[in-house]
Amino acid sequence: MRKIIVFSLFFTLVLLSGCNENEKLSNPVFNWDGNNYFVTNEPINKIELEEKIGEIVLQTKKLPTKHQEGYRLSEGTNLYKIKK
Repeated sequence: MRKIIVFSLFFTLVLLSGCNENEKLSNPVFNWDGNNYFVTNEPINKIELEEKIGEIVLQTKKLPTKHQEGYRLSEGTNLYKIKK
C-alpha cells in the first residue's frame, strides 16, 4: 500500500511540473511585427548593427503575442537591425 501512495505522489508531481508552459522557455523571446524571435547570446560587433528599430514596451510572463512584447526581456530593452 505504501508503494502505491509513493508512486501516486510521484506521478502527480510529474504531471503538475509539466503544466507550466513558461518553464519550457529558457531563452528570452520577443515579438516583432507578429513574429516571435528567440534571443541568443552570440557576441556581435557594433559595426554589424545597422540601426535601432525599437524597444520592448511590455514584459510578459508567457510567450509574447503582440508587437514589442518580450518574455524575459525588460521594458526598455533596445532592439537593433543587423547588417546583412
